[in-house]
Amino acid sequence: MLDIQAQLHLTQGQSEQALATWEQAAASYTQTNNLDGSIRNQINQAQALQELGLYRRSVALLTDLTQTLPAQSNLAMQAIAIEFPPPTHKKLR
Repeated sequence: MLDIQAQLHLTQGQSEQALATWEQAAASYTQTNNLDGSIRNQINQAQALQELGLYRRSVALLTDLTQTLPAQSNLAMQAIAIEFPPPTHKKLR
């Protein structure tokens, strides 16, 4: 429920409220050991931070996330691929 509320805040341009709501949801995911929910939550928090112009905090959060993810989490790997696509290399002519 908190995730939906936070997403609604974000779509309405209320990034600070979205971030605060996702931070509340994070505690719930931690209490229930919900790894996939926690991963989604941190990605959503990073998005809200970007909307607020807090790019360094967003990158730090995503970097921490990538360093603490278990290798067996398929959702985690998909999330990383979306957030950090491989760089494209163009040939110089």
